[in-house]
Formats: sequence, structure tokens, C-alpha cells
Amino acid sequence: MEKPGQSLRLLLAEDNMVNQKVATHMLAALGIRPDVAANGLEVLEAVRRQTYDVILMDVQMPEMDGLEATRRVVAGQPDAAKRPWIIALTANACRATANSALPPE
Repeated sequence: MEKPGQSLRLLLAEDNMVNQKVATHMLAALGIRPDVAANGLEVLEAVRRQTYDVILMDVQMPEMDGLEATRRVVAGQPDAAKRPWIIALTANACRATANSALPPE
């Protein structure tokens, strides 16, 4: 019998090593073994190599931030049905950060 989350292809995009370990352990408890990218450029490399169901995307990362990486993932896969769900993660939860991540109305 398959465990929950076992077939979920998940990419964790997080530059902070401690946060990577915490998130990886939490996901492991759910039966999910994520791939890990430390910046937006690594995210783009990962999605070129493999298809993901979900990307947990840190908003602020070096090299390329999560918002720009998300824009490029979306531009690279115009078919929303084939695109991974991208969930923004941030420790900087303020209105300006939220507004920059949301599409214009």
C-alpha cells in the first residue's frame, strides 16, 4: 500500500540551511521526500530536469528570488494544468510582500 505523499513530487526552494532541514523533516513525517533548491536559479534547473506537482518557494533567496523564479516557471509552462502548484514561503509577512506576490487586479 502506498503511503500518503509518497508519489507527490515536491521541490523545496529555500536558501536557509536550518529552514531546509526543518521543512524536510516535517515533510518526511508526511511521507514526502522533497528535492531541495537553494536559490531561484537552482529551481529553474530542477524544473527543466523533472516535473513537480508542488514547489514550496521561499520569496527571498540569493541569485534569483522566489518571485522571479515563479514568473519564469509560469512563463516556461503556459498550460496551467501542467504547471506545478507554487506556494510562497516567507518570514517577512507584511502587506508589501504579499502585494508583490499577488497578480494585479
